[in-house]
Amino acid sequence: MSNSGVYLFPSANSPQRQGSGNDAASTGRNKVALPKGRSLMDWIRLGNSGADLSGVGGRLIRVTPDELSKHKSEDDCWMAIDGAVYNVTQYIKFHPGGVAEIMKGAGKDATQIFNEVHRWVNYGSMLKKCLVGKLVNNGMVKAPQYGNLLAPPRAMGTNLSTVNKPQVGTQSATQVPFSRAPSKPRYDYFQNDTSIKVSIYTRIPGMGTECAVLERPDGNVKISIYLPGGKVYRLHFVPSNPLALSYSITSAKSTGKIEIDLPKVEHSLKWNKLGQYLTEHDSIVDDNSDIDYIPCTLTEVAKLTHDTGLYTVALPQGCHMIVPLGYHVNLKAEILGMEITRSYTPICKLDGFQLPSNNIYLIIKIYPDGALTQYIHSLQPGAQVLVSHPKGQFNALQLESYPSVLLLAAGTGVTPMMKLIAHCLGAGKLVHLVFFNKTPSDIIWKEDLNNLSLQKDSGLKVTHVISDADKSWDGSVGKLSSEMLANYLPIDTKSQTFVAVCGPIPFVRLCQKYLAEMNCNKEQMHIFQE
Repeated sequence: MSNSGVYLFPSANSPQRQGSGNDAASTGRNKVALPKGRSLMDWIRLGNSGADLSGVGGRLIRVTPDELSKHKSEDDCWMAIDGAVYNVTQYIKFHPGGVAEIMKGAGKDATQIFNEVHRWVNYGSMLKKCLVGKLVNNGMVKAPQYGNLLAPPRAMGTNLSTVNKPQVGTQSATQVPFSRAPSKPRYDYFQNDTSIKVSIYTRIPGMGTECAVLERPDGNVKISIYLPGGKVYRLHFVPSNPLALSYSITSAKSTGKIEIDLPKVEHSLKWNKLGQYLTEHDSIVDDNSDIDYIPCTLTEVAKLTHDTGLYTVALPQGCHMIVPLGYHVNLKAEILGMEITRSYTPICKLDGFQLPSNNIYLIIKIYPDGALTQYIHSLQPGAQVLVSHPKGQFNALQLESYPSVLLLAAGTGVTPMMKLIAHCLGAGKLVHLVFFNKTPSDIIWKEDLNNLSLQKDSGLKVTHVISDADKSWDGSVGKLSSEMLANYLPIDTKSQTFVAVCGPIPFVRLCQKYLAEMNCNKEQMHIFQE
């Protein structure tokens, strides 16, 4: 428990949850079991082998919808994403979601399908060697969203990367659930002898300090205010005079006013202007544009289980970023010429002390064939780690009307639940965590969870369910079933219980199926997805 009386816990919402080690729903790391030689690293190696994956010999062509529709079989599969056409025939056998999932986009414009499932994936880098050309309609290029119409999507490590194509991302973190599109905020600045105060008037009630990201690249000041509707208000300037890297940030949620106080290096020096304004200063941009990444520093690695570690990364000095409840960040690295991103939700360590705000704690499971996780595993303290601005869709307000909460988690899917536990216990709610794992050794923070549940008036109940237990295990054994779920969510309390689910995709789908059979409405549940 922190000094403020709030329980400190982990949280996560990311692809790491797929590798739970949980067998409750016939899971493994992937959505489907891929044979040896079909990992992401194997795909990267194939792309670098010189093989013609596009089938057009590297010559970009224009593709009409009629032509695209002719390539819709497993042996000849093309699809379009954001106006670019890819030959994914060779990629099918590497796809973690299986053949059936990827064939949903075969022979057609799969942009919407892709964005619904894989918005965090940098497809331009993943499929750069599969690029066939541009999707055209009646001789015109379809729906250009970026740059030169004849240029392909941005792809690292290739001479085709002539366009700064926006990378599609999830909805912005810190987004406040309002129905109307936001109007442009206004800003002003004030000064006294010791500091410059930048005031941003969003005129949107509910906007807090978690809606703001402050960065100080090269001594500049970059402020991003995440607004409703997937919009970001930006201020970006070179200050007229040097500023210290310390800062303070406050908000008035009743009016949506956010104030950032930046200390002057030279006290009593009167500024005549704020500074030189840079690109995007005082503008609203679409949050589905390029994802912003902050260069952070890996400071510590602690082992949690046989294949899972706690990674501590420090934000740069002078940087402010709070990851709201249920939100995540992306990590990015270039692996053998391919840009790889994965999403993880920052956690709070269970050490009983208030944590410094400039640290981010991530639970990361290391996979033998994981391209990004093997890279992260190789890093030593002091290495740079690229961390994105927060992303997500969770709305904490939906919890308010429910006195009890049921959390269904499998493997590393427990991590977003930890922050929910802290939030709900602080609000006086009853919380039941049902935690599925394959073996007892896979349980993350077992002792900490159990100890918290035993504290007087903690309001937390923890049930561990093991699918592959030996004789020494004296807890619950089995796999997720409708009968099991009905036991944890009895009819007499169902309407008063909020349900959150996180885990491997098959586990999540089973939970959704059983909850639907129990007539649980969508308003009383949240499914954490990649």
